[in-house]
Amino acid sequence: MSDAGTLLRRYGTRQPASEWLTLRAGDLTAAFDDGSIRALCWRGQEILRGIGYLLRDRDWGTVPAQSGGLRVRCDDDAFELDFELRMRATAGELHCTAKIRGDARGNFRFTVDATADRELATNRCGFVVLHPAHCAGLRLQVTHTDGRQQDAHFPTEISPGQPLFDIRALRHFPAPDLDVSCTLLADLPHDPAGKFEMEDQRNWSDASFKTYVASLLDPWPYRLPAARVLRQSVDLSIRSAEPRAPAATRRRDTRSAPTLSVGAPTGKRFPALGIGVPAGADRLRDPERAAIKALGLGWLVLEADLGDPLVAQQMRAGQTLARACGTRLQLDLIVPDDLAPGAAADLAAATCEGAGCDPDAIRALPRAYLQSYQPTDHWPDLAPLEAYAGALRVRFRRASIGSGMRRRSGLGRGARP
Repeated sequence: MSDAGTLLRRYGTRQPASEWLTLRAGDLTAAFDDGSIRALCWRGQEILRGIGYLLRDRDWGTVPAQSGGLRVRCDDDAFELDFELRMRATAGELHCTAKIRGDARGNFRFTVDATADRELATNRCGFVVLHPAHCAGLRLQVTHTDGRQQDAHFPTEISPGQPLFDIRALRHFPAPDLDVSCTLLADLPHDPAGKFEMEDQRNWSDASFKTYVASLLDPWPYRLPAARVLRQSVDLSIRSAEPRAPAATRRRDTRSAPTLSVGAPTGKRFPALGIGVPAGADRLRDPERAAIKALGLGWLVLEADLGDPLVAQQMRAGQTLARACGTRLQLDLIVPDDLAPGAAADLAAATCEGAGCDPDAIRALPRAYLQSYQPTDHWPDLAPLEAYAGALRVRFRRASIGSGMRRRSGLGRGARP
């Protein structure tokens, strides 16, 4: 077991990493991680980055899952796992019995039967499947819930909206000799078709395309009825034209250690990186400031809520830290909804002047937009973001002016997909 210092340096947290159970059946390999599947591969080629079953509450929080009762059966040709998942929400508990099976012929199946002890409201309950980001641009065949088929591609450029809707099955070709079909079935109380959808997680710096259960075009939250068994499954079929390698060769390849080498300079520069200004930046000690400076950052990003009575103090601390570290400073302004763009820009300029803060970049976002709004939702009746950017451009002539949404929530290491 690594000590706390090693964990912090390696993972950025003192929380111990979970132990993965390696599963193998012929050329099919996967890792079992506390109820989820990671790194499902065929002959070393990554097919899926992950498969997980989760419960989201009505605020999109992921309800923690406890796994137990694990039973494993493995031989050269197949592996089978049976286990339980318990998810305790504020309003009740979801109990799941799960089975995973994979075989050397390239078949894989993950099934979950879930039962709520009382009626539960959820924004999403069920499977999430992650295709790796290196699928970008690959050919994709989609089967919809009514049987229609569609020829498509994984997006090459980052897609701001969902690339695919109404999914029953996905067929993709991760290598010239590989043909992979993934069938997704879900018993949903509000949707007899049991639809899935896909989103491009590269929007949030995640290296995957996420196919998730239930449609965001349907009303949510929806309700899981008490005492009713709801089944979902993910079925994978991997077919390869390449002949099976001799067993001795496979053993040698799987045991070979990976190597890393540094090549010649490319002449290309890495983009300037930035981090958020930590809370309590005015209380940082010299060693902590030195640690931030040692990162060689290009930017510090400070969230400044114009409705916070301590916003001037936060601006002053951010500016002081940026100067000490030799970085530029970006202000992300959170604007009260009742403040018009011009008034928000005036207040921001006056506050910056009083705090001795001279930002290199600045953008503003009304507080209402910190919430999630789908295209079909009723959006707040506010001025367009361009109006806030235009007002800031008049008051902050030296700074670069930006606009757009920002994402407050994130998933830490160990969170389910």
